[in-house]
Amino acid sequence: MSDFEDRFKWEGGRVPSVNAEHLAATWKFMGEADEGVSSTRTTGVGIVLARAGLSAQEIEVLGTAESGGSAFVIRSLVLQSLLQRGVLHQYANGSELDERVFRAVASFPFTEEEFGEATMLLHLKKLPPEKSAQLRSSLIAEGYNPEEPKVDSEFLEWMRAQQ
Repeated sequence: MSDFEDRFKWEGGRVPSVNAEHLAATWKFMGEADEGVSSTRTTGVGIVLARAGLSAQEIEVLGTAESGGSAFVIRSLVLQSLLQRGVLHQYANGSELDERVFRAVASFPFTEEEFGEATMLLHLKKLPPEKSAQLRSSLIAEGYNPEEPKVDSEFLEWMRAQQ
């Protein structure tokens, strides 16, 4: 049993789908993976959603129907990883993302392993060159090639199939 399945009670350990419109509204409000949002500062998901224009009722629905917001946050992190690593460059027009991206991220059937891969790849990108090289070497030694991420190709295939 995966940690996601055990901790969140998500069937098969898969992250539940979320509302694509909520994801898009929040993403646009946050400024497209804003680097200025501190990873050390805590901001309530409800506050962010309210500022993004969601009503109290929509926030309540998100909190209960979308796994207490956890699935929403996890999917937002996957979107951030895909965008900041350049995987979605052909679906961006300046700071605007194509709506197909939000629909695909909101429904992409991924597990804890794929989430871990996406976040690890983003972390790898943000590391200083020496640390990045060390981690890349370690990953390759363990049989994983960070130059051919599975989550990226699986996501793009999913998105194209949804059109």
